Amino acid sequence: MKTNQHENSYNLGINQQEKINQLVPLLAAPPSVPLLAAPSSSLPTRSLEPTVLEKVPSLPTGSKIYPNSDTCKVQILLENKNKSGIYMWENLINKKKYIGSAYNLKIRFSQYFNINHLLSNTSMYIYRALLKHGYSNFSLTIIEYCDKEKCIQREKYYINFFESEYNTVKDPTLPPMAGRTHSPETKQILSDGKKGENHPNYGQTLNNKTKKKISDTKKGQPKIEGSGSPSQQIEVFDIKNNTTTSYDSMGEAARALNLPNYTIISNYILRNQKKPYKGKYTFKKKVS
Repeated sequence: MKTNQHENSYNLGINQQEKINQLVPLLAAPPSVPLLAAPSSSLPTRSLEPTVLEKVPSLPTGSKIYPNSDTCKVQILLENKNKSGIYMWENLINKKKYIGSAYNLKIRFSQYFNINHLLSNTSMYIYRALLKHGYSNFSLTIIEYCDKEKCIQREKYYINFFESEYNTVKDPTLPPMAGRTHSPETKQILSDGKKGENHPNYGQTLNNKTKKKISDTKKGQPKIEGSGSPSQQIEVFDIKNNTTTSYDSMGEAARALNLPNYTIISNYILRNQKKPYKGKYTFKKKVS
């Protein structure tokens, strides 16, 4: 079957192609950076739903589109071994995008396909989106393969070009957090990510030697003026080890036991509870 010279690698209809031709002159790329290279004759023809890539007549030579990142997982990892370049995730439901770059695309994509890695970095919007919508609702595009030293600059260009919504950092050439502050929502996400079961020491019991070191570092430190009444000294009985440890404050005990906050101890004492907390500890005020 012969392909009409006016058809591009996406099998777009005539009306869609006319729209593209009208848009192309409006997409002014920086003088030092070419808009996009000519299409490759080796680029396979794919019938895809219209995406943000309709903003341009073609992808650079050697670019690849994986319409379903779930079913294309093995292919993605095999075809991008030891390659550096720029990639784009696109949410097929809401059309939101994320632009990234990597010196080794296979290693980077292996991280994306690792659920535990996503769960440990939920401050990233794209990670949360992949967890929420699933890989099958995301396409993955290798926009451009390039030398390692060009990755960051090219990433910056495509972030601006595609106006990618999932990118919180719009200029990857800047140092981390340069001129930026976390929003209240992001601060809450970061805080929640270290509480309870997400805490790296959750479920672990500190030995008496470590507890004593923590306690000793706090002893003798002057109390900050205006911080209120002296801290309440308490005793913690460890049922498993059959030991009692004294702490200068509830906060100190909470930190030593990896509790989310000291109010757990405070409420335990105020309510005169007898049942061991999580079957491990009992708390009581230390009598001078």
